[in-house]
Amino acid sequence: GKSLYDVFPDVRGTQVEETYLGALRTRQPQTFVNEYRLEGKHYAFEINAYPSATGLAVFVKDITERKRAEEALLESEKRFHSLFDNATIGMYRTTLDGRILLSNPAGMHLLGYASFEEIAKRNMEEAGFEPGYERSQFHERMKRDGSIVGLESAWKRKDGSIIYVRESATAVKDSDGNIICYDGAFEDITERKAAEERVQALLHEKELILKEVRHRIKNNMNTISSLLHLQLRAQKDPAVKIALQGAASRVHSMMVLYDKLYRTERFSALSIQEYIPPLLEEIVRLFPPQDSVRIETRIQDIVLAPQLISSLGLILSELATNALKYAFPGRRDGVLTVTAARQANRVSIIFEDNGIGLPESCTFENSTGFGLQLVGMLVQQIQGSISI
Repeated sequence: GKSLYDVFPDVRGTQVEETYLGALRTRQPQTFVNEYRLEGKHYAFEINAYPSATGLAVFVKDITERKRAEEALLESEKRFHSLFDNATIGMYRTTLDGRILLSNPAGMHLLGYASFEEIAKRNMEEAGFEPGYERSQFHERMKRDGSIVGLESAWKRKDGSIIYVRESATAVKDSDGNIICYDGAFEDITERKAAEERVQALLHEKELILKEVRHRIKNNMNTISSLLHLQLRAQKDPAVKIALQGAASRVHSMMVLYDKLYRTERFSALSIQEYIPPLLEEIVRLFPPQDSVRIETRIQDIVLAPQLISSLGLILSELATNALKYAFPGRRDGVLTVTAARQANRVSIIFEDNGIGLPESCTFENSTGFGLQLVGMLVQQIQGSISI
């Protein structure tokens, strides 16, 4: 039995009152949606007024949640369009048969089009969007995986020029799980591809130069080794022969290291298991008869930097040369033994021979021979320690 003004005291002078009075005046149904504050809260109402024999029937429906959902959807669409229009990468939407439904300004610019009208509802192939693979394969992958990520291919621009793009796409499905369209994004990677090709060309050129340098270094080292051997055979003086043998063994140590690095193509690291045994064999060959000394090794697979291995090779070369010259006088059954093992973050290497032994007074500090002095200096350089 209350009037409209009893329920909504603030309705006077509003469109709600106009709807109400209009229905009374015209005797025609009136519908109006209005937002209203009731008891301190914001509401949205749909008001329907129907004339009746006794006056006016008014139905008020609370549509607050629906309005909020509509506003949220509208805000979401605004954000999407803002992102879509201002994105720096190309974005598109197509039908299943490839007709273009949407394309943002960045996408049109990347492909050389001034407006969407130029490509609207055209096929991807016709507009130049078609990448360098069959569209059927695109459909198969989308149906199987539902998306494509980071696909690189060549696309054609409006003027016929080719650009390389990186594309990602997603299949949009309806509530029944059926694919209804494709949404995709792509970026121009032409400059990056060109840079990669330049880098590859430079790497190929560098590889050719390195091969030439390696070849020349190896030839030069072989020449030095041959000259030392010629001088060694021509000399009668035992002291000179010993000096030349020491020099030849040092050259051989470097040659073995270089050969290992060259053959494995691993320039940053090398296993001492691959390096030490052939090095010792090369040194033994310098001291005939070659079958007089046997080599035994117990070496773990320990990888070291070439700089360390180079110094280590020279150290072992000096020790082996010293043993071959002095440890086995008048014998043909000598044995050289090298053991190498990892101990925490250090490497322990033991060089042994079953010869006559070193004098008790011999140390690396008081040695008058160049070989042992060189060993002591090399050990210091690699921050190691050595004892007899």
